Amino acid sequence: MQPTVPPAGGGAAGVPAAPLWVALAGGALAVTGSFLAFSTVQVDGGTESSGGMKGDGVYTLVAALKMLGWLVAGLLAPHVRTRLTLVAGLPALALVVLGGLNLASPERALRSEIEKNGGSGAELDELLALLDVSAGVGVWLVLAGGLVGLGAIAAVGLRARRG
Repeated sequence: MQPTVPPAGGGAAGVPAAPLWVALAGGALAVTGSFLAFSTVQVDGGTESSGGMKGDGVYTLVAALKMLGWLVAGLLAPHVRTRLTLVAGLPALALVVLGGLNLASPERALRSEIEKNGGSGAELDELLALLDVSAGVGVWLVLAGGLVGLGAIAAVGLRARRG
C-alpha cells in the first residue's frame, strides 16, 4: 500500500507521496549539478572544465532551490499541497530549458568564464571555434534533475485532475 497525502481539492484518493519525494530527489540532483562542470575542453592532452557557477549554473541553482522550496512547502501545508507542488513545475521547467541550452551549446559556460576575465569579441569566437568543447557532467545532472522533477510534478497534476 502506497502512503498518500491529503488532496488539495478535497478528493477522496489523495496525492501519493512517492512523486513528491521523487521530485525532491530531482531538485537535489539539479542543485548538485549546478556546482559541477558545465563545459569541458581538451587542452594539451588534458581536460579543462568550466564550472557551472561561472555561467548558467547560478540560474540553475536558483531554479532548483525554488523548486525544492515549493515542494517542501507543499509537504508542510497539506491543505494546499497539490497547488504548491504544481507551482514547483515552473522552476523545474526552467531547469530543463537551461540544461537543454547548455547541452546544445556547451561553450556557453566557457564563453561566460572567458568574458568575465576580460576576453570578448571576434578573438573569443575564433578561439572557441578551434576548441572541442563538450557538455560537462553538471549539465547532465541539471537536465536529469529537471526532467525527473517535472515528470514527478506532472504525475501529481494528473493524479489531482483525476481526483
